[in-house]
Amino acid sequence: MNKLKKIVAVLSIVGMVGIMAPSPSQALTADELAAQIALLQTQLTQLMTQYQQLAGTTAAPAACAGITFAANLTVGSTGNDVKCLQALLNTDATTQVAATGAGSTGNETTTFGPLTAAAVVKFQAKYASTILTPLGLTAGTGFVGASTRVKLNSMLTATPTTPTTPTTPTTPTTPAEEVEVGEGSLTIKLKATPVNLTEVGQGETEAVMAIELKAKDSAIKVQRIDLIFDELVWKYATFIALYDGANPIKGVDAVRSAFTKLTTEYGDDYEGSYLLRLSGLSVNIPKDSTKILTLKVTAVDAVVAETPINVAIPEDAIRGVDTIGLIVYTGGDVINRTFEVLGEQEGTTEVSVNADTPATGVAFIDEDSATEDVELLRFDIKAKTTSVEITDITVELDDASEAVNGVKLYSGTTLLDSLTPVDGVAAFIDLEEIAIAKSATKTFTVKVDVLAAGEDAEDVQGGTAIGAEVTYVGWTDANDTDADVDLEDEIVGDTMYLYTVAPVLTLTSTSIALVLDTDPVNSEATGSIVFTVTAQGGNVYIDEDAANSIVVETQADIADIAAEDVDLSSTASSVTNGDFDGYYVVNVGTTRTFTVSFYMVGGDAAGFDGAAIGSLEWESVVGANTVVNAWTDELVENLKTTKIRIAAGAAE
Repeated sequence: MNKLKKIVAVLSIVGMVGIMAPSPSQALTADELAAQIALLQTQLTQLMTQYQQLAGTTAAPAACAGITFAANLTVGSTGNDVKCLQALLNTDATTQVAATGAGSTGNETTTFGPLTAAAVVKFQAKYASTILTPLGLTAGTGFVGASTRVKLNSMLTATPTTPTTPTTPTTPTTPAEEVEVGEGSLTIKLKATPVNLTEVGQGETEAVMAIELKAKDSAIKVQRIDLIFDELVWKYATFIALYDGANPIKGVDAVRSAFTKLTTEYGDDYEGSYLLRLSGLSVNIPKDSTKILTLKVTAVDAVVAETPINVAIPEDAIRGVDTIGLIVYTGGDVINRTFEVLGEQEGTTEVSVNADTPATGVAFIDEDSATEDVELLRFDIKAKTTSVEITDITVELDDASEAVNGVKLYSGTTLLDSLTPVDGVAAFIDLEEIAIAKSATKTFTVKVDVLAAGEDAEDVQGGTAIGAEVTYVGWTDANDTDADVDLEDEIVGDTMYLYTVAPVLTLTSTSIALVLDTDPVNSEATGSIVFTVTAQGGNVYIDEDAANSIVVETQADIADIAAEDVDLSSTASSVTNGDFDGYYVVNVGTTRTFTVSFYMVGGDAAGFDGAAIGSLEWESVVGANTVVNAWTDELVENLKTTKIRIAAGAAE
């Protein structure tokens, strides 16, 4: 009897001893029994270690208890399965995560970092024949996908488990779920995306076809897919790969030897075409479920002439096996997609106003010193056909250029340059390293530095309007070809108004309702608009007499409907003497509520209408000057009610 057999026999005897109970005359105390159990457990551990050494196996690391690799893992993944992965990698000196510190043996972590990825690359290289070769890969990726998980799980399931102490009852395990056996069929459907005639840039990888496979009446394992190309695809592509979601299933170098010229294997329609057979697949589709597979093509770096290439999946081109073991093929219509590898492309760009560009409003400036970084415009530049490098951008100020002493251009948060405008124009030329990749977008921002208002600068204090527009963009494309575009007033920001003192208006509430009029010719509506005024930069004064300070208009241009009996009230204090006698005052830094009440009268016409504040006049003191200002149009455009139907005759 060899040593391995002896150890197995001893294990059996020890196990039997562990479950034998002493006779009543030999009854042990609790302490004696516990001591014997501990001794037996130590003997079991020692014998099990010798058994594993002789059997050529290694016990699963403690970190792998209860672990099965069911999900893909990559840099950034976390969890106990990552800790088990590190522990398995550390069982082999050639694949260990780290020699010391975090990730080393006994110090495994639950975070998948760069060290783990590097160890996975070594692991994939060691088992390349089962992990990499079936996918057409020649080097490890560091990504734990389907084939890597299969190998890891095999290491777990092949490892013997340590016997439990005989006196400790074990929890029954749940039997593995049985796979329902049946005869199945496989159907195929072309997905709408990617679209037909997909363009693949030189050296780029693009998806050119996606199919949906459905297993009916049985789970099906797809083993082979035939692709038929109508052109010498190896002249236009370097690599062709099949993906299941983000996971590569099979990839091949697009070389002449990988393709077979067809005669009549798939009928006369494909005679002379070229077959690429992707075999050795193991794509599992559960019963009555679907899976989407995507075909991707990597283009060559240079193309002599652009040629559309058709790739087809004819009837019976996809083969699988059902749970009975019968071979099944896809039937139905032929699946086709056409793609084109582009030749040398000229750069094109798209310039547009960014959605977050500042809306019309107030920019508060200082009376005594310059105000920096007043934002006027955000705009986007998108590189469309090739990558581009932006070289020139011209910005023009539409008003108040005399109040600006600097125009700044930003890419994101990075200041590219700052210029003093000449006649309202800032031409940013020879910009460096403003690269935009193909199909990518970069956001640029225009800001200005505004001169101090000064005590007598009533033109600035009184709401000087200022805006910016981009009129020219120049760039160099991926082929070092210079290009440009004149934008013709298309990239224009909203108007900003410069003030040292101004109110900030915020709508609080509105109301409008019909009332019955005794005059049968008319119907009336009554309502109110409530808003707050916050004074910034100084005190704000508003005349208590609504006729002098506020205009209420109708929203729709309907004849004979008008706002009447406008009244203004406020929680602000009234001035009882001085230059502003009879005014409400909102002191700087405070907020007060104003209520505008009104009637709307209908005549012979009828229609949907509501009330809106058309303008609000207010005054302030700047230095020795009293300045009169009015908010009009866009600055009060949100101060309006909803619309109701005002009818001729009695109210409805």
